Amino acid sequence: GEALAESMGQMREAITPDHVTQIGGYTTVVALVQLSDKAAVHAATAIVYLVNKHAESGDAVREAGGIPALVRLLSESADSSASEPAACALWNLAHNPNNVDAIRRAGGISRLVATLKAPPPSKAAAFAAGALQNLAYDGRANQEAIREEGGVELLVGLLQEGADSKAASMAAAALQKLAYMNTPNQHAITEAGGVPLLVRLLAAGASSKAARWAAGALAHLARDSPANRDAICEVSGIWLLVEMLKAGAGTAGGDTAASVLMLLSNNATCHAPLLTALASLPAPPVAFTELMERLRVIATAQLDTAKGLPALRRAISQADYVQVAPADLERGWARLEPFERAEEEAARNLSRRSTESAMGTSGTEMSHEYECPVTFEVMKDPVVASDGNSYERATIEEILRTTALSPLTREPLTQHLVPNNALRRRIQEWEAQQEARAKKGPGKMESLDDIIDSTVEAAMGEKKVPGYAVPCGAWRKSYGSRSRPGSRPGSRPGSGGRSGMPSSRSTSAGRLPPVSGAAPAGGEEDRSLSHGRSTPTVALERHEPSPPGMPTAPAATSG
Repeated sequence: GEALAESMGQMREAITPDHVTQIGGYTTVVALVQLSDKAAVHAATAIVYLVNKHAESGDAVREAGGIPALVRLLSESADSSASEPAACALWNLAHNPNNVDAIRRAGGISRLVATLKAPPPSKAAAFAAGALQNLAYDGRANQEAIREEGGVELLVGLLQEGADSKAASMAAAALQKLAYMNTPNQHAITEAGGVPLLVRLLAAGASSKAARWAAGALAHLARDSPANRDAICEVSGIWLLVEMLKAGAGTAGGDTAASVLMLLSNNATCHAPLLTALASLPAPPVAFTELMERLRVIATAQLDTAKGLPALRRAISQADYVQVAPADLERGWARLEPFERAEEEAARNLSRRSTESAMGTSGTEMSHEYECPVTFEVMKDPVVASDGNSYERATIEEILRTTALSPLTREPLTQHLVPNNALRRRIQEWEAQQEARAKKGPGKMESLDDIIDSTVEAAMGEKKVPGYAVPCGAWRKSYGSRSRPGSRPGSRPGSGGRSGMPSSRSTSAGRLPPVSGAAPAGGEEDRSLSHGRSTPTVALERHEPSPPGMPTAPAATSG
């Protein structure tokens, strides 16, 4: 008998039902399964090839009593040499619905669950998972029995071996069947930590059976559970599912991934990650028509609900990517305009020359927002990336061609960039100021009078104030500086302790206060100041310091 079993095992794929007939039929084959371990291994291997190549052999093996005999082989320790071919034979036999009940009645479910513990490199655990997959497909009773025997936890544990493992791949297939319309099994898979492990298998891509079965299991888990949808989103499942869409519509991997993404879109918390991940594709997946229509609805809603400038810019970019209606996109741009104006105005207020003059810088300081955060150079063409930050266009385009990760947040970036026109205008204004200052000559500093003039001009703006025909700096140029003949600093009440500098408290509407000390020679010109007439031409002369005790000559005037 052992010699016969060995010859059958050596024939492997070449064995046919005719050979079985020649040795006495399937009853003889089943009898060989019950001999020593070595004979059982050969006989079980022969059954594997018979059932795999000739489907009718499955019924013949069952009728000959082969199923209980194979199940008994699994009653040995899970890592015995006979458990591997026995589990594989039961896997093949379970493809036949007529054999499923026979396996369950023979106690096959509990034995197969125990075989899941077989350690690598034995393939027994993978074959047992395959058999359990076929048993779970048959009906809810078998699904419940597998869970009650502890099969869910053991199958989830096999997922840790990764997509390259046959055991992990078959475990994902079994979990897909167990989760189908079975809420208790779905809870058991989630509680065993199945969601992150299934998501990890998606990284193998749409061409991987493990990834496709994992996506199918996630679809069943997400169908009726908002909590499971959020759990899939939290472990970056959306990004891997979007990557599977590259397989295209009509493929098993692409269609399954699209189904899961449709389910995830029912959770508002998944909307932003979903749109962001979709925009990472080189082109919109328009072939997935149902998914694209759903995404357009979400993107259109975000155009109305996005809060803040970065969020609204991102919403417009995403809406443009999924091809929302032009009228809806235009509504988003209309919402963006006041945000950009407010941003520009806020930046202009922060950089007003009045503030800079008070600090003694007069426009020389550069805001750090003008610099690209990658090159630290002033930007020429600033654009907003999907992370909400501004970069030099050429720099961020190079990053998108390589890592596609945000240099600041390390989050994945989409390919869409939005021009930051407001920032570009501010940079151009700042550069114009720098160019104007450069024309004054190197090392030339603004005088105190220039700073005062600039301050008053900035404060007054375009308004015409009656009685203030000239800035106070020009008034001081016409009538001398702090030390004038016959004047004493702080001698006049309300002068603020500074001769020649009028105090705001002593200024009446429409008139400038008189200067302390002797009246200047050009008295008529002095009166012209109080009546708003034209300002006299000022001729500034350089005077050498006077000897001690000598008064300082007043500035010459003309007009």
